[in-house]
Amino acid sequence: MSEVVASYVPEDYVHEVWPKIRDYIAAATVYTNGRYEPEDVLDLLFFHDHQLWIAIRGEDIIGCIVTTVVQYPRKRALSCPFVTGEDFKLWKYPMLELLGKWATDNKCEVLESSARLGWERVFKDDGYTFMCQSFELPVMTGADNG
Repeated sequence: MSEVVASYVPEDYVHEVWPKIRDYIAAATVYTNGRYEPEDVLDLLFFHDHQLWIAIRGEDIIGCIVTTVVQYPRKRALSCPFVTGEDFKLWKYPMLELLGKWATDNKCEVLESSARLGWERVFKDDGYTFMCQSFELPVMTGADNG
């Protein structure tokens, strides 16, 4: 089995890589409850200061992450709104190392992501801190309150 390599994708190469990762992104956008479609993520990469990272094994891309820097009033974070692919345990640490270097270079103190609860198991041995659970409710009007 080939070694897995994590790599940043410069903006000039995103269109070349996109056909190889679109299905991964589509699988992730399903969990956004209609907030994103894959083309919206592509738009983020070109027009909204997001970055694309890929995991490569041999000739194949087996995963990708989309990131953006978020500046809070008291902390700077590298946010990872989309983490998707296959065999994540094979590329988890090469990717975390690469993202950690990039985050440090960009003065980020933490990596963050919102994800389904199952991701807690994936990061339990890596210093994972549970912060909150997100939820959505339908908007109610006075007529909906029965």
